[in-house]
Amino acid sequence: MAKTTSIDLSDVRLITLAAELVDNHEYLRALKMLNKNAETWGNYEDSLELYAEIYDDLNLYWKSVYGWFRFLDISSHLDNSDCYEGLAVGFMNLGDEHAAAYYYNKLLLETDGLDAATRESIVNEFLAADAGNHLKFAYPPEIADCSGIISEGISLMKAGEYEKAIEEFEKICEGNPVYLSARNHIAMCKVIADRAEEAENECRAVLENNPENVQAMTTLAAVMTEQGKREESRALADKLLALNVTEAEDIYKIATVCCENEMHLEAYETFMRLPREFDYDLNVLYFKAVAAFNAGLDVESREAFDVLTTVYPDAVTARYYSNLARSMVRAGKRHKLTYFYRLPSEVRESSLKLLAAFSQLSAAEVRKLNGQVDLTATFKWCFDEHDFNNSELQALAISVAIKAKMLEEVRDVLLNPSVDDKIKVDALCLLAEMNEPDCYGVVICNIYRRVTTQKLNIGRLKKKRFLAAYAKLFAHFSILDDGYSESFALAAEKIYAKLENDGNLKYADDADALGAAIYCLSGVRAAEINGEEINSFFGVNDKRVNKILGGLI
Repeated sequence: MAKTTSIDLSDVRLITLAAELVDNHEYLRALKMLNKNAETWGNYEDSLELYAEIYDDLNLYWKSVYGWFRFLDISSHLDNSDCYEGLAVGFMNLGDEHAAAYYYNKLLLETDGLDAATRESIVNEFLAADAGNHLKFAYPPEIADCSGIISEGISLMKAGEYEKAIEEFEKICEGNPVYLSARNHIAMCKVIADRAEEAENECRAVLENNPENVQAMTTLAAVMTEQGKREESRALADKLLALNVTEAEDIYKIATVCCENEMHLEAYETFMRLPREFDYDLNVLYFKAVAAFNAGLDVESREAFDVLTTVYPDAVTARYYSNLARSMVRAGKRHKLTYFYRLPSEVRESSLKLLAAFSQLSAAEVRKLNGQVDLTATFKWCFDEHDFNNSELQALAISVAIKAKMLEEVRDVLLNPSVDDKIKVDALCLLAEMNEPDCYGVVICNIYRRVTTQKLNIGRLKKKRFLAAYAKLFAHFSILDDGYSESFALAAEKIYAKLENDGNLKYADDADALGAAIYCLSGVRAAEINGEEINSFFGVNDKRVNKILGGLI
């Protein structure tokens, strides 16, 4: 009889193995252990701490601070100095000096065991990072520091404000060191805004002065592709490949031009030339995996997809194409994968229809159906920021998730620094409307806070109005002081009792006026907001509020 060997895959053993691998800098193997642990046993303090440390070592700082926030949310430690230090360093690397200063301060003031030398070292580290000459030359314009203009223009581009971005870039005069870069950005804006001919003219104007300007050549190639001039675009790709470029940004752009021209092998080989700091970038990993697959390099494609799904385990779109590539190889029937990091339209439409249908159901119906239809993947897709970063869709996903009691998934969103703060405030509002006492960690403006929902002890009449009013106050003000939550709840209960006793519950039909009344009675003076300002916040007037209060104040 063959002898069998049992393998210990307990939660403790998996975390221990992961820690040993981290010590040996075997980060991918460690992440696989942690992902396995999370799938089987859930995340614990030790595993979340390891996640944060690994992502910091991989220079994926957003994921690192996200890991630290998740750790902090469940930490039972009296001393969270490692967490505060990790957050401070992470935000400093992300360029958020205010958040970094906040967590350095937490490290200095709220942790024990730091000797004078260590404290001085921390302060000096922060001061050194903040040091430097902040004075910038503004004249003559040819040597002015226009980096701020470039940054503002790029921000406007990302926001879809292409005309405003163009206006910003136009401020940079010829002769300035970043002039050509500004013109290239203008060209890209015009490409996106379907002004292909103008974009082409911009590119050619840059190339007249600098024939080997990589950005202009890559943008022009994109314009040619957009206009259906495939031969011209391919010729530009060949010319770009012949250049001896060493800058990572230029290498990346050339590789993407190869992708656009279906030069799959050339694209893969060019991506492989990128420096090691790009080894774990999601976009680079995805492009490498797809380029390798389309070039017939199945082993290389599988390896790239494996790294991608290991480092980004919640990236639903990446996992979809990884599984699709594997299934096509097994079946021996294959077609080219898209370079666009987007789920196929039919899959997207199916997910959207599912969320829309569930949003129309009651909470009880959603919870019943959630056992038959797995909403988790759809929910995670809504927050796969490289695929579908749409705030309205995310708000819809959260509302459905709360109905389905998928609270752990919602908690993760509240802690995710890459999710828009407004989405989190809306989520807190919906959680408060559940009328169940609970505690939630939330990151607003990159600052971690803990808030507590209260159960309103009121009658059934006008209950929804009272809950809506309380929830709005809770979501917007409890993040300033958790004690406000109880004050709002007590005030709401007093108002309900008074209106019910006087037979005036009809005055509670207006949830906005009710919210203003609850705030006034609560005694809360959040951020020095007075009665007039709170009325403005709710869009109501004193007359409507006073009718509800009826002598309570």
